Parts: sequence; structure tokens; C-alpha cells
Amino acid sequence: MDTTLSIFCDELSDDLLQQITFDVCNTVNKETGATASIVEHDSGAGHRSGGAITIGEIALAAFTSGAVVAMLNVIRTYIASRPSLKFSIKKKDGDAIMIDAKNMTKEQYDQTLKKLTKALGG
Repeated sequence: MDTTLSIFCDELSDDLLQQITFDVCNTVNKETGATASIVEHDSGAGHRSGGAITIGEIALAAFTSGAVVAMLNVIRTYIASRPSLKFSIKKKDGDAIMIDAKNMTKEQYDQTLKKLTKALGG
């Protein structure tokens, strides 16, 4: 996993936040051309089930410049419907970009897109 998209919201229950995470993951897969999957961690030795999911985390891969624009538009749509949502896109090297209602205004969109495109190499 080279890039992680994390979703935060203090106002939502873990269950609702995870439902939004699944929705965002599915939308990214359908609309962006990038590959997204829910982050799972090894549940430990002796457990027969799959890994435990981490609430609000999506692994991202396969970015093109078009996928970066499309993903930012997906995030913009979710923020427009629920302004309290915050997104963090973090690369494996530790660089992170925070996206929330403050930097998704019309005036800030282009600047956020430039930062995201540079960070993801799209």
C-alpha cells in the first residue's frame, strides 16, 4: 500500500463512519480509475477470520492525473453533503495532505488539486 486515504469525523459513530468509508471506496473504484480497498490488518496468529479493518482507512493505488482529479471530485461531493468530514491522503513516505471543507472552497480547489497531483505523482 503506497497511499492511504483516511476519513475522520468527530460527529459520527464508528459504524456510520465505516459505512461512509465503504461508500467512498466503492465510488473511487467506480469513478476514478484508481484502485481502492479497505485497509485490513492481520488479526494475529491463531485467528481463522480475515484481517481486522481499520475504521476510516482506504488503501489507494494506480494513480493517473485523471484519477487524481476524479478522486478529489469524489471527496468534494462527500464534503459538500457532510462538511464535518475530513480526509487525509498519506503517502508511504509520510507526506500527508488534509482535505476538509476549508480547502475545498471554489478558491482553494485548484491549489488543493495541485498539491494532491504533486503528492500522488499523477
